[in-house]
Amino acid sequence: LEPLAQAEAADLLRNLLGAARLGQRASAQILDVAEGNPLYVEEIVAMLADEGLLDAPDGDLPIAVPPTIHALLAARLDRLDDGQRSVIEAAAIEGKEFARERVEALVGDEMRDRVDAHLLTLVRMDLIRPAGAGEGAFRFRHQLIRDAAYEGISKDTRAVLHERFADRLEEHRSSLASVDELLGHHLERAVLLRRELGASEAATAGLAARAAASLQRAGRRAAARDEPAVAARLLERALPLASDAQRPTVLVELAGPLEDDGELLRAAAAAREAVQLARAAGDRRTAARARIAEVSVTMGHTESNVDIAAFEAAVRPLISELELLDDDEGLAAAMRLMAYITLQRYAAATAYLERAIVHAERAGNRLDAVRAAGTLGMLALFGPVPAAEAVERCRALREGIAGHLGSTAGLLRYEGVLLAMQGDIDEARALHDEGDDIAEDLGIGWLLASAVFTRTLLELLAGAPARAERAARAGLEAFEAMHNRNQGSTAAALLGVALVEQGRDDEALEYADLAAAWAAPDDTASQTRQLAVRARVLARRGELAAAEAAARAGVAQSTASDDLSQSGDALVNLAFVLERAGREDEAAGALREALALYQRKGNVVAAAQARALIESERHRAGVTDT
Repeated sequence: LEPLAQAEAADLLRNLLGAARLGQRASAQILDVAEGNPLYVEEIVAMLADEGLLDAPDGDLPIAVPPTIHALLAARLDRLDDGQRSVIEAAAIEGKEFARERVEALVGDEMRDRVDAHLLTLVRMDLIRPAGAGEGAFRFRHQLIRDAAYEGISKDTRAVLHERFADRLEEHRSSLASVDELLGHHLERAVLLRRELGASEAATAGLAARAAASLQRAGRRAAARDEPAVAARLLERALPLASDAQRPTVLVELAGPLEDDGELLRAAAAAREAVQLARAAGDRRTAARARIAEVSVTMGHTESNVDIAAFEAAVRPLISELELLDDDEGLAAAMRLMAYITLQRYAAATAYLERAIVHAERAGNRLDAVRAAGTLGMLALFGPVPAAEAVERCRALREGIAGHLGSTAGLLRYEGVLLAMQGDIDEARALHDEGDDIAEDLGIGWLLASAVFTRTLLELLAGAPARAERAARAGLEAFEAMHNRNQGSTAAALLGVALVEQGRDDEALEYADLAAAWAAPDDTASQTRQLAVRARVLARRGELAAAEAAARAGVAQSTASDDLSQSGDALVNLAFVLERAGREDEAAGALREALALYQRKGNVVAAAQARALIESERHRAGVTDT
């Protein structure tokens, strides 16, 4: 907030003084130093009241005026007696809000009986206030008062009190929410304060290991709540405290939230270090889990055109290793990764996801089970399941994972595209908007960026290529910022499609080239679309042989996937080229094949467009020549 104006500060001072009086010079001194800070005005009046000096009608203030709010608060606290000071310092260890019983535990046996009296005195001095309706709960009147009390404690005493507070929390773990985050904070402070005072890492190793374990558990829970940024911060705090044995597991758990939040390079570094440390320690379980994390991240940001098949080959022996170790949690992660690798093969990906759910449930890992269920919704959209049935599957999956917002956002988007296939554009957009709102609230990098894969398709089905372009550009920019070339290649290809639908051929070809440069050779989603863009542009330029070669390569590429609509689109693009070459009968044949695929999928909109092209005298494509 802006400082109070001088006249407003003077009004505040008069109201605080009430019947008491201060002369003009004393009041001016207060207002001059306060510089419009209302807390300063309140605290200087409180200090004068503490000292019985409020009535000073003439002359200067009867005490020296501290020059800043921090100095003023420190001066007020310095005037407390030893018992009052011990109680307010113990309270400051807990935070702005605190409980009487925990203050009693911190001050020790010799002062416990006097805590109530001291708290009442501090309330009368307006340093603290009762909090809530229950007895025994208090809060500092202002955060700066709490900070001043905390900073006034010697580092050695602070360390002792933080450790004592953590021990108290540990005793009551079962009755406290978010106990690990609190516990980790107090143990972390105890360790860092002792190290600042010169204690060696060996001397604080036991305390540090407890702190790391607490922060690690808190990070795991934050990840399960779909809060990857929070999880990453907690796990990064755990790292410098972790023992050699703990460090690889913390790094493995850190890689996932970093990846979810779009920090792919940092996630890759964490996974690689975890692999090295675990292998050096002979920890096969953690080494296998770390390698799974490394492959997952590498698929996103790899700088080379590694075949997706190579990733599949890398994961298979890891699955065998995890099976030998009977590691359900590791297997759940491995199966989810294999489903992602085989996403374009519906039956294989579905089987992996079903196995992932079984292993995740055995391990008690709700997050992995829910995410696997969410990916089943993606398969319902991009696999051969008819659109009407796929909508029902997405709805059933949403009901089954109620409360898990990240996966719910994805399922709403998938359902939106499926409704768009059936011609219900308004409801499709409403559902997609709902999913986008959830993603926006969560603020998860990858979830926000991944809207490109569904919004672009929805708007293309709606006949709104300009809207599709906006969605594709936003997704591509987000994936570029993440160094994510895997998803970025698909975003670039979709942007090319949106541009070619608007007749902006030079721009479209630029993004087709980008998609081709970034995509793995067997990345069907990216390659099929960039080839389609290339075929259309070349056909319009009259380079019909090259256009046909690109279109037929796109059709061949599409057959590696179970995405019926994508295969139908490739055939429609081939028909476009053949029609330009005057080969209307061949073009009609390609369109009839596309129509059959669209009908199998229940893609009513695309089927109607294909049927219109078949019936058209020239089998014209949907974009007017420019």
